[in-house]
Amino acid sequence: IPFTPTVSSMPVQPTATQIMTTPLTAANTYYVSATGNDANAGTLAFPYKTISKAMKMVQTGGTIYVRAGTYPTFSIAKSGITVSGYNGEMPLISGGIGIRCYNANNVTIKGFEVTGVSGNYIGAIMLDKCSNVVVEGNKVHDNTSATVSGITISGSNNKILNNEVFNNNYTGIRISGTSLNN
Repeated sequence: IPFTPTVSSMPVQPTATQIMTTPLTAANTYYVSATGNDANAGTLAFPYKTISKAMKMVQTGGTIYVRAGTYPTFSIAKSGITVSGYNGEMPLISGGIGIRCYNANNVTIKGFEVTGVSGNYIGAIMLDKCSNVVVEGNKVHDNTSATVSGITISGSNNKILNNEVFNNNYTGIRISGTSLNN
């Protein structure tokens, strides 16, 4: 029996709207696990071990998902990225200077537990000259050095949403400088 193509057997070309609204591929999504290896590809199956390795790889518009586990302090200096606990997991950042966002914009920091931070006049999560940053769903506690706040903000148009901030020695949330629009 000869094959006669029908409309249902023909490949469908995407419309211009479908092309324009299709999200970026997972090529700019990286995964970190305490049991990973920085020589890995940074995928869910083969995650990096450190957040700092993922930070070096991620580009604007990208996401870093961090699996449950304990990690050292990390800094964000790239704009337009998301750093988040993976799928409801809450990775622990313990000690050091916590999570520091410096001179970056349009960043999301979501789903971390931050404790044991020490230093002078810093925040366990600190936004320093950052704008349009969302800090959401974090648990920031027991940062008991004399001058460590839970969350410290310097910048503008930042959002602090649904965080648990408690038992921090200096202040819970500290807004400084000209950050009137936070």
